Amino acid sequence: MTSGSRPRPNGRRIFQPDRLTIGVGISDLHSPRLIPVLASAGADYAFIDMEHTRFTLSDVASLIAGAESVDIAIIVRPPEVSRGYIQRLLDLGADGFFAQRIDSAEDAAAAVRFMKYPPVGERGDSGRIQRSPNPARARDEANLNTVLIAIVETAAGVQNIDEICAVAGVDGISIGPADLSMSLGVPGDLESDAYREAEQRILDSCREHGTPYTIGTAPTIQEALRQHALGCFTLFVDDEIGLLTRALATYRADLQTTLAQASTDRTDATHAR
Repeated sequence: MTSGSRPRPNGRRIFQPDRLTIGVGISDLHSPRLIPVLASAGADYAFIDMEHTRFTLSDVASLIAGAESVDIAIIVRPPEVSRGYIQRLLDLGADGFFAQRIDSAEDAAAAVRFMKYPPVGERGDSGRIQRSPNPARARDEANLNTVLIAIVETAAGVQNIDEICAVAGVDGISIGPADLSMSLGVPGDLESDAYREAEQRILDSCREHGTPYTIGTAPTIQEALRQHALGCFTLFVDDEIGLLTRALATYRADLQTTLAQASTDRTDATHAR
């Protein structure tokens, strides 16, 4: 594997002051053509999941290589929030991270250190900064445009949300509903008082600190409208498998409805003669 050749980090694309941004997950397919397809369909960023998938660094390198010519951000959820994975993924061309299991300010600060070049953090230079015409400017641009979204998905994270939001370098918060509900003792029950109170606690803290926030996925228009009303900065619509499944199911249902209506119209026309 070699370092990515994308011109410069593009992570800030996930934040747009005048509209919601749209992200699409990648959890199974890894064709180099996939991310350009998502970009052409209007996605602002691709979310590559390595935590819950079989993706290797080589798979991610292939996906990122296919995105060199398109204006889309590449955001990764790594297998773990460690220096080794963060460093390698940035060198491959990732624009930022959804960092899982951020339970404390210390967790958040460690993620920032791994991501940012000195003096902000401790990221090492693969040679890209040294080779640039203006190394100091390249360093500063990289630090600015590699983004960190901290995933809060445990009771401890909820308890420490004020301190997490206050960490310099945390660009946003994402609530992880499945794991958060599990941690709260109400697995999968997102309507429970325990989950709703925790979600509200996170949202209130983000608003108080001016930290952008989002919530899990928004696979339906109903959920997208709910998140929009709550003030989420982005919608993570689903992964590629979920989108393909729903698109085919919708196509088939629409086709069956159209054919049934056409058959009814022909029958009515025959009877009218």
